[in-house]
Amino acid sequence: MNGAPGGVGGFDVWATRQRNNLLGAERLLQAALRRLEQSPPYFGGMNVVSVCDEIRERIEMLRSGEAVGELSPVRIRAGCL
Repeated sequence: MNGAPGGVGGFDVWATRQRNNLLGAERLLQAALRRLEQSPPYFGGMNVVSVCDEIRERIEMLRSGEAVGELSPVRIRAGCL
């Protein structure tokens, strides 16, 4: 995701999750969320609000134990100005 505000680090979350490090995956998602929340709602054609919402969903899945299997990747949706 070159060009995304602060970078989201999706691969790092995926790799951490693959090693069953749920706390590490949650912390990576929280760090990405903090960086993205400082961005405007739309950046470089990306709907940042939508990405933040999906990251929050993944964090809740990790906390609730729903994410025992694979976490699906966050979808990057195009935004409009």
